[in-house]
Amino acid sequence: MYLVIEKSFDMEKILRKLFIREQKSASQIAQILDLTTNQVYSQLTKYQIRKNKPKATQWFNQTLKNFTDEEIYILGFLWADGYLNGNDKKRNLQCEIIHDDFLDLEKTFDKVGKWGKHTRAASIKNGVSRKARTTLTISDTKLIAKFISLLDFDKKSHVSPNKLLKIIPLKRQYLFYRGYIDGDGCFYITDKAKHFFIGSTYNQDWSHIKNLFNKLKIQHYNIQKNVSKLGHKDSRIRISSIDAIQKLVAYLYQDRTDIGLKRKYEKVKNYH
Repeated sequence: MYLVIEKSFDMEKILRKLFIREQKSASQIAQILDLTTNQVYSQLTKYQIRKNKPKATQWFNQTLKNFTDEEIYILGFLWADGYLNGNDKKRNLQCEIIHDDFLDLEKTFDKVGKWGKHTRAASIKNGVSRKARTTLTISDTKLIAKFISLLDFDKKSHVSPNKLLKIIPLKRQYLFYRGYIDGDGCFYITDKAKHFFIGSTYNQDWSHIKNLFNKLKIQHYNIQKNVSKLGHKDSRIRISSIDAIQKLVAYLYQDRTDIGLKRKYEKVKNYH
């Protein structure tokens, strides 16, 4: 039957049916059409018929609209700890996480996309101990172009995530900040002191955090800019009262406590 159709000069249609729709191999097609395998490959090349290989890595929601809760959290985490790499920083979206934290977040990352995952074992270098770390990667130039043009992701080391926050519903932005704080925030809780701070680059625009604090009626906070003896620069925004920490914790963990780093939630859940 296939041979009869082929002789009616509809070779391209038949090849697409067999090779693409029915997923038959070149050798199977050769038997069906009474051709050699090399002749089949020659015809596939002639008509530019190729199977679309599934992407090795992929961000599932290519529109960057109508975000799921998991996406909002991961976008916050990436705003803190993600970075662009490869080909003028326009090829790979990456994030490096302590391996234990990665195991805690793996299911959430997997709901957002298909990631390349590489784990480096714990090591000691120049007397400094480093925990095992996992690097997550999505290679997709079109996606990264959207992250840059729509979200200012290439400028996140010094700008506020205003473009991103505009496309996240206000009532679900707490998930973005939970992810952001899981990445760059620190709760320091002892019997004698209660502190919270977020660290970033020296010239970071903290306006979005100040706006959040104002929304939560956290009036007292301070911004510190530091330069170490070795010339390393950073800045931090800090709160240091039980009342302020309670307000922040209540906001961050108002719902979906299954998303995020459990070790951070365990530290502060009594302040909820």
